Amino acid sequence: VIAIAVVIAALLISVGGTVVQKSNLNRAMAERDQLEAAIDAYHAKYGYYPPANATGNGLTNQLYYELLGTTTNLAGTVVNFTTLDGGSQITAPTILNTFDVGAFMNSTKGSGDDAISAKTFLANLNSSEVASNGTYTFIVTGANSDSVYVPMRGVYSLAGRNANPWRYVCPGTNNPNSYDLWVQVFVGNKSNLICNWAKQPELNVPMP
Repeated sequence: VIAIAVVIAALLISVGGTVVQKSNLNRAMAERDQLEAAIDAYHAKYGYYPPANATGNGLTNQLYYELLGTTTNLAGTVVNFTTLDGGSQITAPTILNTFDVGAFMNSTKGSGDDAISAKTFLANLNSSEVASNGTYTFIVTGANSDSVYVPMRGVYSLAGRNANPWRYVCPGTNNPNSYDLWVQVFVGNKSNLICNWAKQPELNVPMP
């Protein structure tokens, strides 16, 4: 009886672990689909995709600000950009140093008849999908990721744990006519590449 109980317990633990792993992957894929929809809506509105950091590897990107939209205000001699929901503020010099761009495209600017209003394309991000180092903010995966892979460990914080940002380049290598979007998630000690050039996770694939 004891032996049977041990076997059943082992099976339940195994099944439970598999369910959690599958749940993490499904969540990451749902986040990818959510971001794709927002980026495509941005493209439909403006006729171009959100710009990407020309000097980065996709990790340091301005998707958070472009998809949420920003407004500008002058603090002394420094221009500040604030997201439309008020969740993050960043200065123009920081934008240039961090993202290699001078300003955001999806930003309220001008006045009177020439005024252009920014638009929010990603209004339903939850707190587990956003991380900040106190200076700038990124969109991260809310799926649990092992400590095996943590990009720029210690730089991003999210409720006391390291965060795993979504990477974005435009034009993409895999999607030269649009953009590449991806994140690496470890579950069950195996790496899973969640990306927009493959519908299902790619197992044990090196980071693009």
